[in-house]
Amino acid sequence: GARMLIPLYGSTVGTISGGCLESEVAKKAWWLTDSGEAVIRRYSTATQDDDDDQDAALTFGLGCNGTVHVLLERHSVEKPLGVLDLLRQVRESGQPGALATVISSYRHARVRVGDRLALHPAQASSERLPEPGLDDAVRADLAETLALGRSSLRTYQGARGEIEVFCEYLPPQRRLVIFGAGHDAQPLSHMAKLLDWHVSVIDGRAHFARAERFPDADVVRQVDVKAPY
Repeated sequence: GARMLIPLYGSTVGTISGGCLESEVAKKAWWLTDSGEAVIRRYSTATQDDDDDQDAALTFGLGCNGTVHVLLERHSVEKPLGVLDLLRQVRESGQPGALATVISSYRHARVRVGDRLALHPAQASSERLPEPGLDDAVRADLAETLALGRSSLRTYQGARGEIEVFCEYLPPQRRLVIFGAGHDAQPLSHMAKLLDWHVSVIDGRAHFARAERFPDADVVRQVDVKAPY
């Protein structure tokens, strides 16, 4: 579920690994998607001696002994990615969503790599997978994904082969409320924003609860709190 944006010009935004894959993906993403179709790129993190996967796109001798699958697809004004609307909806509403993405399909299948279904409590989706039976099965698994709050890889039987779908749980932005705007709260607010959390700082003292003291916080409020008698 990690994501990275690769502009045509300028530096990348986000990360998909511990730092070993980003430059390789950024160098090749544009020509790999030159046809306009979404593609899957596979990277092995096994050591050179232990890597028996001849189909891996590139091997990094990190000793992690795993394989990373990266979905590459283009986004433009002319052809925007619908997944961005779902991500925006999850962030703005504070409610989780679920996303099903086809990551593998057999030749001449009606569904293609990159086809998606989205599910969000506040947004009705008009998207459908071109195979009715598959569409119903994926929708049921998306509802389960949203209920369980856990991503999973699902395999479905198509007309002439198997179709792999990544059912992804999209959690809302974590929220941190800091009561007390003292000096110790300032680095806490900064660290939380580095993790992309929504940060609120509350204090009854007006000279502490000031936005300029917490430039990273989303909300800074001065609230008078009277102790009960």
